[in-house]
Amino acid sequence: MIEITLRVSGIDLESEATENVLAEQFSDTFWETVDGMVTVTAFVERRDAVAEVIDVARRLEKQLDGLKIVGVHRDLVGVTDIAQRAGVSREGARKWTAAKDFPVPFDYIGAGSMKIWAWTEIASWLKSARELDLEEDLPSLELMTQIENCLMRNPDHTSVQWHQAVMKLPTVQPKFQTVLPAVRVSAGGRAQKVVTAVYDLVGAAAHV
Repeated sequence: MIEITLRVSGIDLESEATENVLAEQFSDTFWETVDGMVTVTAFVERRDAVAEVIDVARRLEKQLDGLKIVGVHRDLVGVTDIAQRAGVSREGARKWTAAKDFPVPFDYIGAGSMKIWAWTEIASWLKSARELDLEEDLPSLELMTQIENCLMRNPDHTSVQWHQAVMKLPTVQPKFQTVLPAVRVSAGGRAQKVVTAVYDLVGAAAHV
């Protein structure tokens, strides 16, 4: 099982009606409010993560009027967060970030003055590079992006690239189509010359 956390809006967790719906139909989800941001965490099988999360999201929007799925929560962290979660000093975490194989920052805050990372990538690095297993089965950034594209009904990046590639493919118009009828109405040596011309045109078209 992995945890997928979604950001939501338009829900009052203190409403009795909301509490009843969540208790009766979404007892397997976890809700949290931090500094005004409301999130819901779904626990799903990794192999069916996309379908299961989409199902939970659609049922939530159907059962709770006004609720809107904003997107997938990436759980971004800074150096201090990394230190606290890994149980090391801030200086120790800072030295980790200077390692050549350390994950690249997910983004920067304040014109590049503060780096932030996706926790899923940090946890993976800690396990492989420092043998520090935090026993967290987290989704990859790629999986989170795939889920968000589905939630927002956006085509994924690969689909967009293939669509653009197909649109840009040149169309080769056969140059011999108007010659073919001449073969049917011709005879003898003239027909042989026309057939030879057709083959020549086919060969030329194949190299366009």
